[in-house]
Amino acid sequence: MTVSLPPRRPPGRRDVTRRRALGTMGATGLASLAALSACGGDPGAATEGAGGDAVEFVFLGNVNQREQFDQLFAAFTEKHPEIDLQTAAKSGSWAQFTYTVATQIAGGQPPDIIQMATEGQRLFASKGVLAPLDDLIAGDQDIVEDYYDDIHDNLRIWSTQYGSPDGSTYYMPGGYNPVVQFCNMDLLTGAGVDLPEDGFTWSDLMDAGKKVKSQGAFLMTAGNGYWHDVLPWLTNNGTSSLDEDWARATINSREAIEAAEFARELVAKGYAPEPGGSYDAPTLMQRGELATFTTAPTASSMPTASR
Repeated sequence: MTVSLPPRRPPGRRDVTRRRALGTMGATGLASLAALSACGGDPGAATEGAGGDAVEFVFLGNVNQREQFDQLFAAFTEKHPEIDLQTAAKSGSWAQFTYTVATQIAGGQPPDIIQMATEGQRLFASKGVLAPLDDLIAGDQDIVEDYYDDIHDNLRIWSTQYGSPDGSTYYMPGGYNPVVQFCNMDLLTGAGVDLPEDGFTWSDLMDAGKKVKSQGAFLMTAGNGYWHDVLPWLTNNGTSSLDEDWARATINSREAIEAAEFARELVAKGYAPEPGGSYDAPTLMQRGELATFTTAPTASSMPTASR
């Protein structure tokens, strides 16, 4: 879910230089509407990629997402007509997007602002292709603090802790993605399953799966989507795919293996559909064949800058 924040007050001048434009976009309206990153070693110098004093924003978006972004861009342009904003949407997965942007930078056509998911932040920052945002933030400190007042403190903390290799600020949060669980209460109640306030233990889940299966339905899904399938099992068992410093993979830890084995047991016992194929969780739930499923909106993330 992308969190849209109220427009910020405009800078007090109309003769906006490219440096000022990047500062405005990093701290005001557009930053509050999408995950941003400023590119170009000196944020005040023009790049060939954007064509002179234009500001180029590259983002990940399919057809539907582009329509939503276009509405945001139109609102930003109306508020800041002095900024020549050029936009480019890239489709595909975040991995494909990251590769495409890296290729563009390597080819000497760096964009000025990029949308970047959590998965690519540390990679870009550690490669030295991003310009720190600290000077731009200092120039509009009151606006930036006002912006951060509207979002969770952890987004600011994690952007520095996990997105920066040296303590400088390379990203500003643009949104966050909660994991949402949908429940068919009629099916659960009919199977004699109550939702405990403190959550299910793994033993509780197995017991619930057995009860729901007796009604000819699945308890839940157990797919391979990272954010809403894999990561919840890992964190539920006290681990993740990386260590606390994001320096070492922990996917083969004892806790991670236990989590994978448990998820697989749900499938083996028939409490979750076999992964793959063409089954659709919402459709199964509508048919009364699925008690719960989780989903996470498309991830969006943060602001930055490239050399």
